[in-house]
Amino acid sequence: MNKTSLNGMSGSKKLLRKTGKILLWILLVMFLLIAGILIFINTSPGRRFVRNRAEINLRDKFKTKVEIGSIDYSLPKWVELKNIYFGDQKNDTLFYGEELRVDLDMIALIRGNTDIKKAEFKNIIANISRGEKDSAFNYEFIVNAFTGNKSTTPNIDTAEMKLSLKQLIFNNVTLNFRDSFAGNSFNAVIKSLDVTTNNFHPDRVKFGINDFYANGVSFLMHTYRGAPVLNVENTSRDTIPLTPYQLFITANNISLRDVSVLIDNQITGLYYANKITHLGGSIVLF
Repeated sequence: MNKTSLNGMSGSKKLLRKTGKILLWILLVMFLLIAGILIFINTSPGRRFVRNRAEINLRDKFKTKVEIGSIDYSLPKWVELKNIYFGDQKNDTLFYGEELRVDLDMIALIRGNTDIKKAEFKNIIANISRGEKDSAFNYEFIVNAFTGNKSTTPNIDTAEMKLSLKQLIFNNVTLNFRDSFAGNSFNAVIKSLDVTTNNFHPDRVKFGINDFYANGVSFLMHTYRGAPVLNVENTSRDTIPLTPYQLFITANNISLRDVSVLIDNQITGLYYANKITHLGGSIVLF
């Protein structure tokens, strides 16, 4: 082997060594950067930064008032939000929550599976409404912000939604619904609710419940005007979305305590009121 060949091989080895060192440095810098980000977001300033960015992004997306008191988390296990406020486009309160906590598998979330171990809601108030001359509800701008322009191509995907929910907990949750356009309103309050499931498929309206415990449930509904007749002359049978699934609920144990129901329909004259001290059941099928 001549001297020229030896020099060429030596130069190639040096180039490979330099390239290898450069790649190692790049990988080391990337690792340190990722580690630094993970360490930072788990500090108090990092959590405040995440909260501020979340507020700004939601305000820009919804064009309404959004406030988040604090964000806490332990990645990749759980996320907790406190003192959350969403205003509607008329600067009225759409949603307020003192505390929302979700325990979920974030690794599965990256793979496209939403595996929620527990969802807990504490001191929640949601106000859903639409005006007398408005056919849109006050929350629809949020749906539109996420969905954007709807495709005209029908979605024929029948794949099952990869969503699971093991436990749902409510502590003082209130829903106020006022529909001046259709002429009815209701108020629903749940002081405490604890539900554990073994089968949760909302896309197929199929729910399997292990235990369902609720206490302090109140439902008041008033109907004072008949629903308006909407123009449906352009609606054809082909454009009406149909679902092949029927509501299917099973439960091993159900316990309801301190339940109050009042329905007042001023159109038909129906007035119904009842109070239930305790209603229980086992092996329930609906």
